[in-house]
Amino acid sequence: MAMSGKNLLTGMVVGAGLVAAAPLVLPFSRRYGRPIVKSLIKGSMSSYEKSMEGVAELTEIVEDAVAELRFETGKAVAEKTGGDEEVDTVSPDLSKEVTESDSEVNSMTGSHEEG
Repeated sequence: MAMSGKNLLTGMVVGAGLVAAAPLVLPFSRRYGRPIVKSLIKGSMSSYEKSMEGVAELTEIVEDAVAELRFETGKAVAEKTGGDEEVDTVSPDLSKEVTESDSEVNSMTGSHEEG
């Protein structure tokens, strides 16, 4: 795309202005830019840690609900069958998935509690 004379002159003036302003802007960016970037990174890390705490809390709530449902379902099945022992109605595959999920969350949050 060919530039007209007016556009070329405008581009040259803007370029010259940027070159002239560089010595004024660079010290400012070195002095204030680094602390700004550090604070942005620190805020991001803090947000990440808080979100991982939330994930861990949510996982605990879900695990508690699953355990409660296992107990209630097993108790209901035992009552229906007339047996005194409770029946584990959760498939082994689901139990394995829950255990693997627990391990993944613990590795992400740094928690190594056995539950």
